[in-house]
Amino acid sequence: EKDEFICHYIGERISQEEADRRGPLYDARNRTYLFDLNDDYVIDQHRMGTKSKFINHSINQANCFCKNMKVNGDHKIGIFASVPIDSYQELFFDYQYKDNKTGWVGRKSETTFKRTRISSKIKRTTKKGSE
Repeated sequence: EKDEFICHYIGERISQEEADRRGPLYDARNRTYLFDLNDDYVIDQHRMGTKSKFINHSINQANCFCKNMKVNGDHKIGIFASVPIDSYQELFFDYQYKDNKTGWVGRKSETTFKRTRISSKIKRTTKKGSE
């Protein structure tokens, strides 16, 4: 159903500076699973994570969306259905690429990646009682 929770985007929480270091290494392998959590941290699913790292990017076919939620004082990224989704249907969400060019939305960096990291410019919500 629409707005139904699908999964969390879970992985290693690293600093933006560490993401800047790892990004070019991942790009050389043509595999990047970095998701900006907030201005300070990035979720990296390269070494550890869930199947959510295989959700692909699409603007036109997006059937999911992300919410950056604060739960018990901790930032979490949830992936939700934007439309009803059938079993075995491929999942897509908009990675918020900036004009399909290098760099990413959400913060500035002097490092230029060949691939765009998933942006933290996603819907932000706070669960009641979590502040």
